[in-house]
Amino acid sequence: MKKKDFFDLEKETLLMKYTQKQTTPEETRQVESWLKESNDYQKESDILRQALELKTKINEHNSFNSQEAFAEVNRELEKRNRRKTLVNYLSRVAAIISIPLLLSTLTFGYLYFEQQVPAIESSVQFMEVLSAPGMVTRLELPDHSKVCLNAGSTLRYPTVFTGNTREVELTGEGYFEVQSDKEHPFFVTTKSGLKVMAHGTQFNVNTYDEREEVEAILVEGLVDIHSYDKFIAGLKPGERLSYNKRTNKYEIRKVNIYENTAWKDGKIVFRNASLDDVFRVLGHRFNVEIVLHNQKKDKEYNCWATFTDETIYQIFSYLEQATPIRWKVNAMKQNSDATFAKQRIDVWLK
Repeated sequence: MKKKDFFDLEKETLLMKYTQKQTTPEETRQVESWLKESNDYQKESDILRQALELKTKINEHNSFNSQEAFAEVNRELEKRNRRKTLVNYLSRVAAIISIPLLLSTLTFGYLYFEQQVPAIESSVQFMEVLSAPGMVTRLELPDHSKVCLNAGSTLRYPTVFTGNTREVELTGEGYFEVQSDKEHPFFVTTKSGLKVMAHGTQFNVNTYDEREEVEAILVEGLVDIHSYDKFIAGLKPGERLSYNKRTNKYEIRKVNIYENTAWKDGKIVFRNASLDDVFRVLGHRFNVEIVLHNQKKDKEYNCWATFTDETIYQIFSYLEQATPIRWKVNAMKQNSDATFAKQRIDVWLK
């Protein structure tokens, strides 16, 4: 049998069901036949089983302790000496499994520590949390503020807040529930120079690199928006500020909060969304590249839908019924370093 460089998503889905003992007798026979025919499928099954074991083990923690959780994950991965392979695979299976929100630990988040040593004072330790592609990660900050990181997002913050402010750095998208402390305002900074200042409030910030705009949505309370330390606007609940990174111009408008923040609860919500927006959101959520061909400028198709634990296949099947599209999942290609390129889905308008 010719060696495969990839596994298509349909077979990975079935293999995942087999690993979790959820296959029918016929599906079980089919998978066991694959395992006998190819060592590649056996390796794939082993990695899946390890991933699920890690998820179960870390989810057993009853209270959040990021350093302890990170040490636990590291010990398990180093023990198997499969960290790079497993981390890469976790990103890959995001397209076919629904990972629960990570409430108590950073099961599929990755922590990095660095030391910054000021000239006089004692060293300050920073923590960087990366939410893996296709995953959603929750964490608690040193001041007990809570953060939910969307897929492919990074948050950097000190292990202890010192000085007059509490400041974190966000890349990607994050939902913040900030503990009130009027004497120590809370700042979310972004690469664009935009800062969101809050005392005690809930808000969402979207600053993915590929987007032309940085968006801040206020859920409750009050926030002030600054650009390079200059105040530009305040927000009221239900308002979204969109800041253009190229022109430095912004606009404020009322938005549907549920539609824009449902991702933190594992939901994907579209309300009159364009196909471009739909595919952008799905690409982040499932860690896939979606390419829309032959887009017709004179026609616009909008989507109204709510998805919870559906796979990417199920969502595209729905879209195919609701809009005039056809789609194709391309073979996943393996890179020379044993990692895998993003799964690509091509879409054509009929």
